[in-house]
Amino acid sequence: MIEAVLEVVLEVLGELLLQLFGEMLVQFGIRGVTASVEYSSKSTAVAIFGYLLLGAALGAVTLLVFPSHLVRDPTLRLINAIASPLVAGVCMATIGGFLRRRRRRTVRIESFGYGVAFAAAFAVVRFAFAG
Repeated sequence: MIEAVLEVVLEVLGELLLQLFGEMLVQFGIRGVTASVEYSSKSTAVAIFGYLLLGAALGAVTLLVFPSHLVRDPTLRLINAIASPLVAGVCMATIGGFLRRRRRRTVRIESFGYGVAFAAAFAVVRFAFAG
């Protein structure tokens, strides 16, 4: 019984950590680009679309490394696909808040909405196409 619970917890944490790792890669990449280019105030819709594309692309790339779902139970897989982007958004908002309190420049993904957009696209691709 305890082994089964531990297995489920580890599967869900694995999916969440995979999404967070992807967001961190994107965050560092965006920071690298914006360090050399002045911050552009493009429209919010364009930025959200960009994060959706990035999330979907990175979700597809992870299918090459992890072709199977990390969460085996179909019900938990659906719950994970809904909850993980929300948790990832909270994590990104926390990082953004931490940086703003230290008067550091933030990028858009360091907010709840953009973090959720990225992670939701990532999760949908993995949910739909992982075996």
